[in-house]
Amino acid sequence: MTKKPYQYRRRFSKPLLEEFFRISKCWKLNVKEEMCLLGIKCYQDLSKRRKGKIILSNTEMERLGWVFNIYGNLYILFSNCQQARNSWMKKKPNNAPIFSGKSAMEYIMEGDMPMERILAVRNYLG
Repeated sequence: MTKKPYQYRRRFSKPLLEEFFRISKCWKLNVKEEMCLLGIKCYQDLSKRRKGKIILSNTEMERLGWVFNIYGNLYILFSNCQQARNSWMKKKPNNAPIFSGKSAMEYIMEGDMPMERILAVRNYLG
């Protein structure tokens, strides 16, 4: 991971978060799922992010990059079917061996290290 300077993080935090919450709406994520993908534990932190009133850390920016990559790969895989690409994260049973019949979102949420699982889903998709 390349460390981004503060000015870069300050400039791009708000638009990155806006895009994340747009994707969250497409995927119909609940608050706990949003918090898991963002790597935060507190509702107050989620509220700050919704308002764009926070400067993301390098780790958070990398994590969002993985989420955007998952979204982009789903767009490529299901380019002609918006419903399929928007429902894939929560679709079950998912027959891919990595998910053991669970949805991709359940797979990410159940682990002790969600960041590694987000990366695994990203790698699975392409």
